[in-house]
Amino acid sequence: MNVRDKIFYLLEEFNSSSEADQYLEDDINAIISKYPKLNNLFDKYLAGKLNEIEESELYFIINQSKVLLSALNQYYNEKMSEQVLEKVDKKKEKSFTKAKIYESKKYETLVFINKYKNRLISNLQILSQYQIAQDESENKRILFIKLNTIDYKFIFSIEYSDESFKYIDSIRIIALSYNDKKNFEETCKNEIECKIQVHAGVIPIKLKLNNPILIRDVIKLYSFNYKDDVFTFIQYGNISNESIGYVIEYIDKTKNKNQFENFLKENLQNLFNNHSLVLELLLNNKFVKIVFNDDDILIPFSYELKNNFSEILDYVLKEFKLS
Repeated sequence: MNVRDKIFYLLEEFNSSSEADQYLEDDINAIISKYPKLNNLFDKYLAGKLNEIEESELYFIINQSKVLLSALNQYYNEKMSEQVLEKVDKKKEKSFTKAKIYESKKYETLVFINKYKNRLISNLQILSQYQIAQDESENKRILFIKLNTIDYKFIFSIEYSDESFKYIDSIRIIALSYNDKKNFEETCKNEIECKIQVHAGVIPIKLKLNNPILIRDVIKLYSFNYKDDVFTFIQYGNISNESIGYVIEYIDKTKNKNQFENFLKENLQNLFNNHSLVLELLLNNKFVKIVFNDDDILIPFSYELKNNFSEILDYVLKEFKLS
């Protein structure tokens, strides 16, 4: 059973149980407003536009919280009722209905680019090494970001022209398939049409799978569009303590690599076993702060962090010069 079927099964089982009345909420928006990411996930689920990562996130969320499962269940039922009424109204009107407007809705994701202790950091940052990275990761002025869309994942390599990270020199973009076993001989023939908005204006782009392109003299990056997905880039300087949701601290003047690595593994595993905390970090785009003696770094928390556990450890050790 794939993740999409599991989500539908959870909704079906919950909707037919007595729990549906027990967790009934009069105002679903009151729940969604607490977690900005939920509204986007709910809308994309109903429109059938979730990518693989978002499907896993939504399944984890509703599987761990009956309140949020109830919210999705009500949201689903209400939207289905609205669409039935809209289909009836459509016979009477030739103008655009609410259903038409709903179908053409754009889904915006905010990509925050911050600075922490003279390091670049983003909520969608790539910590592991991808083929686009190569040896460039040694350069602290380069930030790697992954944007997940319905069809592809787009990897951005953003190189800044100065140490203050105010201006962008160039951006390299590559489109990759979610399914590594996909037949690239056929898919690589097709062009992936998207748009990027930079300081000079909107630039139409035609990509091919696994074939990067380079855009020079960017200066400022504002947004990236693919089909219904809109990614808006926001750069606002140093990150605040409010964005830090979990702290792992290790003090050892001997700087024993093995002991620190074991300590880190244990604490990250404990974090993932705390489902309520994981929900809080995931839905509110929180960062994890890792302290090693007198130095510390931040890593963005995401569902993928659990899947790339060993790569995250390698990244942390490298940042603390222990690799």
